[in-house]
Amino acid sequence: MRKAVSLLAVALTGSSLAAQLVSTYSPSYALGQVNSNNVWPYATAPMRYMQIHDTWTFTSTKTLLARGLAYRPTLQSFGFNRPAASTEVMLRIGVAPNGVTSQTPATTFDGNFDAASVKTVFTRKVVNYPNSGTTLDELKIFDISFPFDSATFFLWSGTSANSLTIETRCYTSQGGYPFDFASDLSVRGNGYSVENGAYAGCNNNANKVVEHEVPTNKLFVGSSNATLIGRSFLPSIPGILSIGATAINATIPGTSCNLVNDPLLLIPGLTDAAGDLNIVFPLPNDPNLHRVSFYSQVVFVDVAANGPGVITTRGFENGIGAGAIAQNLGIIRMRTTGDPDAATTIANTYANGLVIKLNP
Repeated sequence: MRKAVSLLAVALTGSSLAAQLVSTYSPSYALGQVNSNNVWPYATAPMRYMQIHDTWTFTSTKTLLARGLAYRPTLQSFGFNRPAASTEVMLRIGVAPNGVTSQTPATTFDGNFDAASVKTVFTRKVVNYPNSGTTLDELKIFDISFPFDSATFFLWSGTSANSLTIETRCYTSQGGYPFDFASDLSVRGNGYSVENGAYAGCNNNANKVVEHEVPTNKLFVGSSNATLIGRSFLPSIPGILSIGATAINATIPGTSCNLVNDPLLLIPGLTDAAGDLNIVFPLPNDPNLHRVSFYSQVVFVDVAANGPGVITTRGFENGIGAGAIAQNLGIIRMRTTGDPDAATTIANTYANGLVIKLNP
């Protein structure tokens, strides 16, 4: 119980932790990549395509001066090792008008934009995006990037009551592969977890990289068993879960191991017979915990691994999901095929959509 209370105390410092976010993702619950895939609009016929993201679906509540938009490949097996592709597109972003959400979209494309806020951030041009990855970790990277035009930005407030609308006009495409795609209602209230930096963890004395895992399907408001896991692959050794508010990158002297967050809270324990350190705690059914974020990493004592006898896992930035607060996906996609500049009325509407990352 003491461990649970301590971790919750960190969660309740929400404003200081959330301030460390440098990008924002939507929908956050899809970052576990348990969803489907989609090739619209970047690898199919010319079309005018639009998504509405409700505010609660974003990972950050902070105001962001966005200078780019990014996607990532689907994690499904057919997303592996796919060749690079190109697409000719134009992008517009704006705030939805009052009363327009993923549940109440307008029937016209322009009707989903507040006219004073809409902005062309990416004028019509050809973009080449890279090969998809060959490993699971490589497919988790948002490297399908659309940087906004030079000196162009979009100011997005994560606390806005209005949803965010993103429009893509696709003119031509060549090749392409499925992008990460949110579709499953069963995951709409889940938390999220994204890698904190490029550090991948260091080796134990058996030359195996130690691991950290955060099951996002347990990290939500009202969860009885939110769980953070460290995998040392060594039984009965001391381990420490490190919870922090700030990302760092410091090498431990005498090792090739890094610390990647400030140790705001340290929770000790022993690994089990499988070499796992499992920290389990409840999260109150308090809506104020939704989107509270924190950093995590696991440190193990392995005296045979190096001089100091300390090894560390990679780190994560984690966010608490909405749980039962979320009654819908909070995202919708709409399209009309044909000349994207001529299309005005939405022909098809679907309660799902691509997962996005807004970059500073």
